[in-house]
Amino acid sequence: MSTSHFVTSRYFRSPAIAPEDAFLTGYIVEAELKERLKKDPTDIEALAQEQRRQTVVKRALTNHKAYLASDHLDVYVATSMRASHEFVAINRLARKIFEHDAVRTLKLRWFDPTQAYCPNRIDKGLAEALMLRRATCTIYLAKRAIRWARIQSWLLR
Repeated sequence: MSTSHFVTSRYFRSPAIAPEDAFLTGYIVEAELKERLKKDPTDIEALAQEQRRQTVVKRALTNHKAYLASDHLDVYVATSMRASHEFVAINRLARKIFEHDAVRTLKLRWFDPTQAYCPNRIDKGLAEALMLRRATCTIYLAKRAIRWARIQSWLLR
């Protein structure tokens, strides 16, 4: 698999976040680690995972800024991820789609939600709205049960 997936007009290549690390950009794991370290600041496993999470988040923040600064976006991959396995599945599926021979040659600029991090929900919502507006195409990866209001917000774009 390629180690980069997003190319801007200046040929910026963001270092990809591995599927097994993608969940570290999630708010739930962040809260869980904070809680673990609050209970036991000497928890070696939690400290190591938090250090790894911070490294991944730093890369994801850089990616997020690159997505926002890009002059256009061909494809926006939209989804809602909570559990670790959802981050892994979405990451692998997006790579499989965009690294397919028939698609790769198109040199599409695409947003992968497992590769970006936004520190607060308001900014994240604004960034999502901007990317939805700029994207030529949106791929919505729905889970088994999603709220109708969420579907409507995508359809009314």
